[in-house]
Amino acid sequence: MPKVSTARPSKISAVASSSSTASTSSSSRKPESRRPLSHPRRHALRFDLLKNKYVDSDDEEDSSPAAIKEREQERLDAINDIDFLYGPQLKDLPEDTVRDFKEFMLAPADLSPLPTDEDIRASPGKTCFYGFYMSEADIRKFAIKHDKNRRQTTCTSFEDMVFITSFLSDLMNHKMVWLFQVIVGEDHKRRIRTMVEEVGEKAFCLALCSNWEHRRGFKPTNREVRIVGRALKKMPHWWRGAEEDY
Repeated sequence: MPKVSTARPSKISAVASSSSTASTSSSSRKPESRRPLSHPRRHALRFDLLKNKYVDSDDEEDSSPAAIKEREQERLDAINDIDFLYGPQLKDLPEDTVRDFKEFMLAPADLSPLPTDEDIRASPGKTCFYGFYMSEADIRKFAIKHDKNRRQTTCTSFEDMVFITSFLSDLMNHKMVWLFQVIVGEDHKRRIRTMVEEVGEKAFCLALCSNWEHRRGFKPTNREVRIVGRALKKMPHWWRGAEEDY
């Protein structure tokens, strides 16, 4: 089982405790600092193509050799992922086409249509999430397929939930993803044929981004959306959060 992040454990715990199959799990990765969703951003954001990220004045001040090296390594890791996933399709293309494709993959994804103010107000926690539908069976099957150390059980456990978020975060070079409970809408039910929940019921969402993070400029890249979608064999959607406190 890969290392498990303990960053923001209360969110995973809140989701897991709502399931009758939840159990306890241990963590081995050191906690990672992460700006909480409710933290106000006081600086203007802009996307820096060289750094491949949105930056503000705080980031501008961090020009130490270690910080620059870390940013360069993150970008190199992302490019290596693109080469690994799409190398065969790119090898015979013109150099300019390959460069444009990589820049597209490293750029922020277009998450439109975005949730409306009405969607956000209708959410119990006044928060919407962008991510992938997951049933308990989906979570369990993913863990059975990829977790060699998984205990033999037919139930979806808290350990399974921690595993899938850790596994996919590793694919995204340790950029965290989260499991939240969300509300199934009519559009979800119509588009997702494998959905077992009915309209108005709660389902799980493996979230890459919230509407508040999106407004502050923290958006997943095209590579991140595609790499998670490829691993899950699913398409992402916007969802209304089902919990009152995020």
